[in-house]
Amino acid sequence: MMIEWILVALVALIAVGLGLSLLMLAAQWRQLAAPAPAAPAAWPAVSILKPLKGVDADLEQNLESFFALDYPAFELVFGVGDADDPALEVARRTAARHPRVTARFAVGGPDVGYNPKVNNLANILRCARHDLLLISDSNVAVDRSMLRRLVARLEDADAGLATSFIRGTGGRGPGGALESLQLNTFVMGGVA
Repeated sequence: MMIEWILVALVALIAVGLGLSLLMLAAQWRQLAAPAPAAPAAWPAVSILKPLKGVDADLEQNLESFFALDYPAFELVFGVGDADDPALEVARRTAARHPRVTARFAVGGPDVGYNPKVNNLANILRCARHDLLLISDSNVAVDRSMLRRLVARLEDADAGLATSFIRGTGGRGPGGALESLQLNTFVMGGVA
């Protein structure tokens, strides 16, 4: 009798999980199938906040993708909690190859709370010059048109916040494969 109840509960949990997965898949499909919005009359300037900590795999290539954005007015604001963080040198070296793109660096600063990433973002924000902000982690690479597509969605009269899907690619080893699986299913579905 007890085994039967456990099996019923297990089947119910699996059914709920599958139902939620299908709901997230439908939300993803709806978002991806939506037509692209029209370009705004004027493109607002954007500050891209890049909190850094340590040298992630492919950090330099990921940063390069942001310097190559096809957008009329943006700046990159990098931040580290400590001047000895090796990611700072990678960001400075990458910025030096792109003198036409404004890049700023926030190093250290006062803590606003207990979360190191939030502290880093708060310090980066002090250096940002534009009201429109994009927060992007260091392990993110983008295509050249990403910022135009994202800002066009945000400029829609009904939008107050815009986000983009996170797609895990290039995972190395079992841990990387599991992380990509989580990003491409549960996280992407939640964002949708």
